[in-house]
Amino acid sequence: MRGTRRLAVSIALVCTLLTPALAIEPDDLPWDEIDRVLKEQPNSETAAPPQNANSADDRLQPAPIARPEPAKAEPIPAIAVTAPVPPAPQSPAATPLLVPTQGVTPAPTPQVPATVIVNPVTTPAPPATQIAAPPLAVPSTAVNTATVAVDGQLYLPIKRYFETKAAVTLQDYEEADRTALLQYYDAHMGQALWVSKDGFNALADNLISEIKKADDWGLASADYKIPGLAKIGSGEFPEEDLIDAEIKLSLVAMEYARHARGWRIYNPTEQLSSYIDRQPQIIEPAKVIESLASVTDKGAYLVSLHPKHEQFERLRQKLIALRKNTVEEEAETIPNGPNITAGKSHWQLALVRKRLKVPPPGQKPD
Repeated sequence: MRGTRRLAVSIALVCTLLTPALAIEPDDLPWDEIDRVLKEQPNSETAAPPQNANSADDRLQPAPIARPEPAKAEPIPAIAVTAPVPPAPQSPAATPLLVPTQGVTPAPTPQVPATVIVNPVTTPAPPATQIAAPPLAVPSTAVNTATVAVDGQLYLPIKRYFETKAAVTLQDYEEADRTALLQYYDAHMGQALWVSKDGFNALADNLISEIKKADDWGLASADYKIPGLAKIGSGEFPEEDLIDAEIKLSLVAMEYARHARGWRIYNPTEQLSSYIDRQPQIIEPAKVIESLASVTDKGAYLVSLHPKHEQFERLRQKLIALRKNTVEEEAETIPNGPNITAGKSHWQLALVRKRLKVPPPGQKPD
């Protein structure tokens, strides 16, 4: 290493001696002084030479010459590369590398590649595959244990209801209607016609609305008991109540259909006169329930079962008018009052005259 330093200094001095302005021989160089300086700085490759030092080198510098000097190589600045590194035990700071500035081209400083720490990208785990529950299928057999709901459509255990409760709850309905109704629901897997989990559906409302108009057709609306539905505390309808309402509304509609065909006078010879022997033409209960299930307008189907003769329609309109007048007269009530004798007056007399349609004194009746 010391020989390398001497060689570098010698090359610098030889280049200087070649100029005409110098008159110093190489043998006159102070080699001992140079060796001493080099020994005092063992790490000369990493330490800068002292500036403005009064050494023997100053005596060797030639006087300035008034001519252009040869171009000097510019020193390459050292590049400090800082890269993020993992924490490590600290070590003593290294002495910065010194580059000679007197005509010696320093070796290029190797470029230290920066260590790039890439933050690991956390790839989100794929979401757990959710297996969708298979859609409920329409029951292939009659429901017999519990209600099944498919797309808002209820399938009720009708048969179970008939086997356990019909003898008591349905005893007031025609046996033929009950038998036909059970067969229909059994063939359609207990599919409900009139109820959903929210109570009566729109089809039921349409049917009930027409049944309540029975008085306009010469029937008595009080004869057709519309079943009721009431929610429990949680806001739901009990299953048994839904089944009961479904069956009873069907039976009420079947009874209305039979009466619309004249079944209230099922034996006119005995009920009216021996001169009348034509019995009403009744539609079979099985066909009635099938028709009710298939048509869109349930109320219109019930209306179609009534007589269509023009004379019947005229009688019906007259009946509606008479009943309307009767309702208006009954609305005019006369409260209890004192006994009124001849020559006495009382404010209730005006109500009596109005009720009997008698004009006041001095006014002629219409």
